[in-house]
Order: sequence, then structure tokens, then C-alpha cells
Amino acid sequence: MSNTNAPRGFSPSDFLSGTEPNFGLTRGLMAYNASATYKGDPLKLVSGKVAVATVTGNSGAAVAGIADSFSWVSIAQNRRVWQQFYPGSDSQGNADVEVLYNAHPNALFDVQVNAGNAAQADVGSFFNFATGAGNTYSGLSGFSLDYSTKNASQGTLPFVLYQILGAPGTDPTSAYNIVRVGFATQTKI
Repeated sequence: MSNTNAPRGFSPSDFLSGTEPNFGLTRGLMAYNASATYKGDPLKLVSGKVAVATVTGNSGAAVAGIADSFSWVSIAQNRRVWQQFYPGSDSQGNADVEVLYNAHPNALFDVQVNAGNAAQADVGSFFNFATGAGNTYSGLSGFSLDYSTKNASQGTLPFVLYQILGAPGTDPTSAYNIVRVGFATQTKI
């Protein structure tokens, strides 16, 4: 069976200790942004506020957390909105958008590999993310794990691979398989 190339961002799974993912979400502000942001997008800190992380490739960047949900006063709906994605350019008065995100340093996330397939030998390697367009219907991110950035040394790569996930739902031997990762570098708030 081959896997479908359908990334859904970084989805919380559990902690390094094996406990359930009842994450205490961190509350932050995202500066008014014309760009959409989705549940599962990696976030970075910019001038004390969170923003979608965009540095891809082998350079990497520290990640502050993974977006979970958003709240803002909507121009289009003329009321406060809570949902899994922020559509961009919809905050009244260009006000900041409230963001809840997963920032626990021991959090683990399930994510799709973007090209190639991660193998058991890759466990412990470091990776960056690949950007992708989110889905406004589901509110989920289009980010994935960038397999081409695999490195045995951490450097500035933000994620470390902990586990290759198997069936049901993913073939661990085919391209676009699903893996479990954790933070390798993290910006503290």
C-alpha cells in the first residue's frame, strides 16, 4: 500500500514519558497578519509575539510551539471567533490575534514526511519542516517534515525523530509515511 501525499501539519500525540496528550496550552498573541495560519503550523517568536515559522531548508530555526487554535474579533462576522485556523486579514482594527499553542518541551507530534520515507535508521536524526498550504475546510495545516534536511547533528534543525508509525493508516516502508517527532530546539517565552 502506498501513502497519500496529504500533510496535515504537526498533530499532538503524547509526551516523551508516554502520558496522554492533555497539553497545557500556552496562550500568546500573533501580530495582525494578512496570511492564514492553521492548527498544526510551527510557530516562532518575533518581537515577543508568535508568528508562523517560515525558515525552511537545512538552516532551520527555533520553534516556539505548534498552533492549536485562534481567537479574534472578526471583520467579516462582526463578533469574536474561535476556530482551528485564522484566515488572515480579518482582525478588526488590525488587532493582535490570540493563539493557543502546544509548547511543552517534552511534547511529541505526528507528522507526514514530505518526500521519501523515514526509516528506522533515521530515528534520532534531526529535521526541519516543509511549508504547505493549509485547509480552510478542516482548519489543518499543510506543513510536513522535510526529509531532505535529515542530519545526524542538531545544529539549528527544530525537530528530532522519535518513532516511525505503522498501520493502520500509513505504510512505514513507503514515501509520505507518518512519523513521531519532538522539539530539538525551542524558543522559550
